[in-house]
Amino acid sequence: MPDPDVEDGRARAHDSALLDGDGSPGPDGDLPTSSHPSIAWVVRAETSAKEVVARWHKRFDATWPGKVWSRLSALGFVDSSLQFSAAFILFFFPFLLLISAAIGRDLPRALVTRSGFSPSAAHDVTSLFAHRRSPITAFTVIGLILTVAGADSMAKILQNWYGRVFAQTIVGWKKGARRAHWLVGTAGYLALQFFIGRRIEPNGGEILAGIVQFLLTIGFWWWSAHCLLGSQVGWRRLLATGLATAICYTVVGVYVRVWASWTIVSNESSYGPIGAIMAILATLVALGIAIHIGAVIGCDCKELWRRESR
Repeated sequence: MPDPDVEDGRARAHDSALLDGDGSPGPDGDLPTSSHPSIAWVVRAETSAKEVVARWHKRFDATWPGKVWSRLSALGFVDSSLQFSAAFILFFFPFLLLISAAIGRDLPRALVTRSGFSPSAAHDVTSLFAHRRSPITAFTVIGLILTVAGADSMAKILQNWYGRVFAQTIVGWKKGARRAHWLVGTAGYLALQFFIGRRIEPNGGEILAGIVQFLLTIGFWWWSAHCLLGSQVGWRRLLATGLATAICYTVVGVYVRVWASWTIVSNESSYGPIGAIMAILATLVALGIAIHIGAVIGCDCKELWRRESR
């Protein structure tokens, strides 16, 4: 019986000879000698390509965008953004409907309109969440509890994001109280969006309304990070987070205006409401990614800038 180690050594020697082009055809119809240099060239080309990719990957990781990408990958930002989009549709929109019924303002419509959707897309989106301005007493007790609990779960998602990015842990009653505070502040932010659309834009024009909108967005995300982190991180450090998130939020608005609006109208006409919902989910995933990027850049901007300048 042949020794397995000996046979394995012969096989490795034969493969090495084939790659070097020095082998000869075997009795079982091995590749001819003329093809051996081609095989060796392919192997060398593959090895060289891997080395080039590894070098460029190492260089990219040392850059400012590479550091941001590494942080985002460690946070699992894509999966978290998918979770955020689902929670927004299932929990946050019903919460806005509840607040709208309480204050007599259509907050979902204000949110959609100020997000940059075209009139047709805004109509398709708001028709999915239309309500009849019923008084708040029309809600059942169970419905109220589930709606508020669902909105709190979405606030908890954002709170966990900021806690992981800034390495902060909030414990005790303060954690839930901050989420409730944020939900009230978010309703106020959307009410201001309603005011911009009804008062400022008709009188001052789109440019003035856009400037006010951007400044309001900076303030909202600046305050959001401070609120959800339980005031454990200073206002000065969080200013970069508010600015970066507002810029990313504006980029998402451009995406909504250029692409998402057309997609919503097209999907709604082709597949009905479910098609529009799929397009909305994609937009909300983009919003979740924007919030991640803004938080990471705002948290590490000083360190990343120092590393880049060296």
